[in-house]
Amino acid sequence: MLARSDAYKSTLRKLYKLIHPDRFGTNPQARQANELALQSLNQLLAEWRRPSDSGQPRVFPISLFLHDPAEPTGLRNVDMELRLQPPYHT
Repeated sequence: MLARSDAYKSTLRKLYKLIHPDRFGTNPQARQANELALQSLNQLLAEWRRPSDSGQPRVFPISLFLHDPAEPTGLRNVDMELRLQPPYHT
């Protein structure tokens, strides 16, 4: 269980570094989108740690930007939905 927790933390740390708003200082739209994405990820993690009584999945729409030299703007917009199926905690 501890190894899995460490793997989650390591993966999240890499994701946070990849999309951190400070990396997008020259593009206000990307910076703001990534700030909102980080807030949504933090909300998802908070929900995941709490048991659920509703029995309903929670959906977290997330839109963020990644640096991509292959794109004309140097940025790629990524839209996704993350779903938590009950029970949320492990």
